[in-house]
Parts: sequence; structure tokens; C-alpha cells
Amino acid sequence: MKVFTTPTSLDRVLEPSPDMKESVMAVEKIVGYNFKNKKLLEEALTHPSFTGSASYQRLEVLGDSALNHAVTNYFFCMADYQKFTQGQITKLRSANAGNLNLARVAVRHGLYRYLRRNAPDLDDQVREFTEAVINGEEMVESEEAKVLADIVESVAAAIYIELNFDLDKLWMKFKPLLDPIFTLENLHDHPKTELNEFCQKNGKDYEIKLRPRHETRNVSIADVYVDGEFIASGSSNKKKGARVYAAKEAVNKLCQSVVVDDGSFQEEVA
Repeated sequence: MKVFTTPTSLDRVLEPSPDMKESVMAVEKIVGYNFKNKKLLEEALTHPSFTGSASYQRLEVLGDSALNHAVTNYFFCMADYQKFTQGQITKLRSANAGNLNLARVAVRHGLYRYLRRNAPDLDDQVREFTEAVINGEEMVESEEAKVLADIVESVAAAIYIELNFDLDKLWMKFKPLLDPIFTLENLHDHPKTELNEFCQKNGKDYEIKLRPRHETRNVSIADVYVDGEFIASGSSNKKKGARVYAAKEAVNKLCQSVVVDDGSFQEEVA
């Protein structure tokens, strides 16, 4: 007997609202799945800013959990070929099912254009985020990234429900949208993680300091110091982004440097 089954209230044929028919059909084509209950997909494509209709918030919770579980199973079941440690599985799950990667998935498949919403400011933020992804820039957690990831998770949840909570079927259907899957071979640590690991390996302490906003003309600028020595800086419209860019620049410089007798870093001469 199956414990988790699709609720009767959702297991029925329902057509979408007239204003969402084209969006629902477009997303069905993208994910390669024809919904029985198209209202479910309509809900997955409705932002909380749109009043008068259920939003994706409930589905997002389910989709987040299902995708994390599916990705974890995917790497755990590779044990016959490669056994991953706890830390490696955690990194791989975060890289593949974390908000930043799911946001990139949403951008890659153009899902935001089908989201029913009433949020002009969010439109501008998503436009900037999309341009940054296309240009291959280093991304940081942000409101727009979270929204884009929510869309992917909500659509995944809608499919999961229609498949009667069958995780294997969900993964078979949804994995092509996530491709390429990050593996240990192409997985890069977050710049701040790389900076931390580099300093630990070399017995160094580091600090990332934000400059006062009034001194930087409302652009966030962060400086990286290693044992009190200035290494690099980075800037962004957001504090978190400035820290990430500064850490990335610091890692690049440190990897090209050598530690001299007084413990400081000196750029290595080829």
C-alpha cells in the first residue's frame, strides 16, 4: 500500500484560467510533461504579488524537498562506481539543487516570462540577474535568484504530485532540465570557501571588510586582508556580492603568489 498519494482534490482534470493558458502550454513543452490538472501548474507559475489566486509558495516547499532528496539519491546510488563522502554529497546537492543553480536553470529555460506576477521592481532585478548569468558572471544569493529558484521548485512539485509522489519518475522527467549535472570534476567551491581553505592550509587568518557606503558612492566595496595585509578588493551593488567578488579576486592573486620569509605574500615571477 502506498502511503503518499495524490490528494483527490488535485487528482482530476482541470483546465487553466484563460489568461494562463498560453503560459501553461509553453511550460508543459519546456518540461516535456502534459499535465492532467493544469491548474496545478498555473499555481506553480503564480507569484505571491499576484492577488486573487493561489501562489506557488506551498508548492515551492514541496519542490525544494523533493529535488534535494532526488539529487541526494542520485549521487548516493552511484556507490557501485564512486563512493562519495558526506561532505562531497552535501556539496554536490548544494551545487545542483541550491538556489543559485536552480535560478540559472530558470534563466536557461526562460521560465520567468511565464510567471504571473505584479512586481515591476522584481522584473528589473531578474533582468539584471539574467544578463549577469548570460555574461558568465559570478552570482550571489539574492531576492531575484530565490524567486527564479522558487519557480523551478514549484514546477517540480507540480510534476511530483501528478506522478503520485514517485521520486524516481520525477527525477527521470526533471533531470534533463537540470543538465549539465555538477560532478566533483567540474565543481568549483564558492570563492569565500576557497579563500578560507587556502588560508587554513597556509596557517593564515583572513578578514573581509566592507568600506563605509558614504565613501564609495553607494557602491559596496569589500577589501580582503590576510594577516593584516591587503590582498584584493571587489565591488557590487550589494554587500554580499562585493564580498564574493573580493574573495574571488583574492584567491586568484594568492594562488599566483608565494609566501616570503616575513610571512607576507609576494607575486610569483615566471
